[in-house]
Amino acid sequence: MEETHDAVRIRRYRYAPMRDIEVLTNPGAIAGRIKENPLLALMVPSLFWGLNRAVAHELASSDYACVHSHWLIPQGAVQSRLRQKGRSPAYVVTSHGGDLGLLPNRVLEPIYRKVLRNAGAVTAVAPWMVRKLIDIEPSLEPKNIPVISMGADLNRFSPGRRAKDWRLRHRLQGLVVLFVGRLMAKKGVGCLIDAMSTDELRKLDVSLAIIGDGPQKQQLKAQVDRLSLRERVRFFGAMGHDTLPEALASSDIFCVPSVVAENGDIDGTPTVLFEAGASSLPIIGSDLAGIPTMVVPEKTGLLVPPGDISALARAIHRLAIDDSLRLQLGAAALQHAGDFSWTRIARQFVQVFDGAISRSAQPV
Repeated sequence: MEETHDAVRIRRYRYAPMRDIEVLTNPGAIAGRIKENPLLALMVPSLFWGLNRAVAHELASSDYACVHSHWLIPQGAVQSRLRQKGRSPAYVVTSHGGDLGLLPNRVLEPIYRKVLRNAGAVTAVAPWMVRKLIDIEPSLEPKNIPVISMGADLNRFSPGRRAKDWRLRHRLQGLVVLFVGRLMAKKGVGCLIDAMSTDELRKLDVSLAIIGDGPQKQQLKAQVDRLSLRERVRFFGAMGHDTLPEALASSDIFCVPSVVAENGDIDGTPTVLFEAGASSLPIIGSDLAGIPTMVVPEKTGLLVPPGDISALARAIHRLAIDDSLRLQLGAAALQHAGDFSWTRIARQFVQVFDGAISRSAQPV
């Protein structure tokens, strides 16, 4: 199945007899889906086989100079195997964090090591990942693992998208704290709801808007009911990029309360951080993963220890009562977000691709 989106050709491959049962990767990450339903582990071999077949066919049908594999597994593992068999050009592999959260694992570590050794270049979306990658494959050097986020289409997001009637239309009162993301353990939305239930925030005219869907949705709604927060917390469900810019620009504080999930899953650098910054929102985020890439303490936002509900509540309270600080941090976030535009990120990746291609052409 093929489609085109913004001039990019997308080819979707099959890994099950019927598309209705291809649920291993959606919604959510593979590890999370298997934890919810262990029977889905039976589909892992077919996922690898389908990806291997689709990539091999694509490479054989066109002349590619380089392949960019996102995640060490399964994409990196498949590309490494094809490269060893002489059926793939140089490849660049990017770790997004969740793959590293699966370690230590006796089965995965040798696979990861081979992926990293065979790669023409390795990148990470957050600084903490560099040390982790070197722990897996000691032959790597920090200077050769550039940290490059995925960036964002900042042309879609701006403070000019703010709509004065947005909160009225959506029954939100007072200042709006916004969360955008998958409703899953590593996102820490439960901590944010707990923070909203603290005495210091109950005394303020503050609402929480939650945009996104995911496996924790019903659990989080039950938490809101249990804490008697139904009048202060609004679930929007998933929202497309046609309406998300208005929601961001019409809110007052953006929150990224990420934590490390029980299964080790961890955020990389959520692109919505840059979209929030481009909307001139001050950001409160956990001091975790790649979040500090965008959230510079006391400059573009406030950092709190992951899972610390009291610290999260204090940070929200601080920005809610200090209009000057909130606007100051938002203005700085708007400026800082410019460093993560797709144009700038693309230039960085082009350099990485060129280097991988050049090295693969050198005689051994």
